[in-house]
Amino acid sequence: MGFLRPKGRKIVRIWRRIQIILAPVISVIVLNATLLAVSQPTQSAVALKDEPVEIVHTTEFAQKPMPPTSTSVQQADAPSKATEAAPTVQPSRVSYRPVSCVESAFQPAARIDAYSAKPGVTIVENTPSYYTFNGDENLSETLRRASQCARQQLALKGYDGVTTYSLAWAFDYQKVGDVCNVKNVRVTQHIAVLLPAADMSGLSAEATAQWSAVQGRLAAHENEHVVLDISYAQEMHKVLSLMTGSCASISKEANAAANEVAVRLQAANNLLDHATGHGMH
Repeated sequence: MGFLRPKGRKIVRIWRRIQIILAPVISVIVLNATLLAVSQPTQSAVALKDEPVEIVHTTEFAQKPMPPTSTSVQQADAPSKATEAAPTVQPSRVSYRPVSCVESAFQPAARIDAYSAKPGVTIVENTPSYYTFNGDENLSETLRRASQCARQQLALKGYDGVTTYSLAWAFDYQKVGDVCNVKNVRVTQHIAVLLPAADMSGLSAEATAQWSAVQGRLAAHENEHVVLDISYAQEMHKVLSLMTGSCASISKEANAAANEVAVRLQAANNLLDHATGHGMH
């Protein structure tokens, strides 16, 4: 390594002066570069905050109270269509009314002794009996209850109402020569009717009227049976009273004629039930 020449020494002195002048500037540049490097994570964090999906909830959100699950005064002031409560359906005032079916002490028609009766037609018609239950505001429910209670009445045999009757006859005969005439005809008949009766107290006038119409039709139907029964009892008396014949066969012939009337009566009752749907048409 040799010594620098005068020109080279001058260049070195100039370079050193430049270093002295530029040293603060270089330090500032280096410091800014360092600060820029340190601030990079913060800038990245800020960029993450702008992402469409937030992974971490802010403190404000965490402290924000959740909407109440029950109806509040604030919700009632301005309900939305989605959260507006549906109207409450009030239960029917008879929804919890028990059926309370009461079995009737009904006794079907019993045979009346015709031998000891006075000549003519003797009719014993009982006042209608009723089995009772609590009606309902809805007619269909009232009819269902009537049928439910009817099944508990043995005499009804599954029907809602019934007319029972008994029919008996007796006669004497008078011999005139070889012919015997029927005399002193006695026909007895007992009639008993059982009908439903709904307790409609406390129910609306409309519900009461609807049930009364149904009950009225059923009562009218059973009364048609009563009319038939009485008319055939009267016919039987007429048929027997006009009979005459051989004394050897008059008793047999008269009983056959009476039985024929009784059979026709039963057929007429069956036809009435078929034509009217047991009073429900």
